[in-house]
Amino acid sequence: MSLKSSSKVLSFGSKKSSSAHDAAAKLAALNVLKSNVMIADEDLNIIFVNKNLLTFLEEAESDIQKDLPAFDTTKLIGTNIDIFHKDPSKQRKMLENLPEGYETSITVGGRVFGLIASPPV
Repeated sequence: MSLKSSSKVLSFGSKKSSSAHDAAAKLAALNVLKSNVMIADEDLNIIFVNKNLLTFLEEAESDIQKDLPAFDTTKLIGTNIDIFHKDPSKQRKMLENLPEGYETSITVGGRVFGLIASPPV
């Protein structure tokens, strides 16, 4: 799956804006990107999937389920990213030691997905 994100700097509102408002504005901007974007929290639970990625995953869902039977696009938010991995411990170890962006491709359900993982900023 392509988990690509824009490297553009987003600037919103004035100094008077609340942090909740700023966060909502940034998520709204991510939601309209043509790139596929997923954000997970520090516990690797999915907290955001933009519309483009959701549509992409819905179209690929039956193929993804061939390798990952528990995959369900209607339950992505709040789900741990471990659902995407046959061996979650391997990916967790890699993510814990991620000094910079990591780019690869993976095959799931016969589909090849481009993947870019970035450490938290």
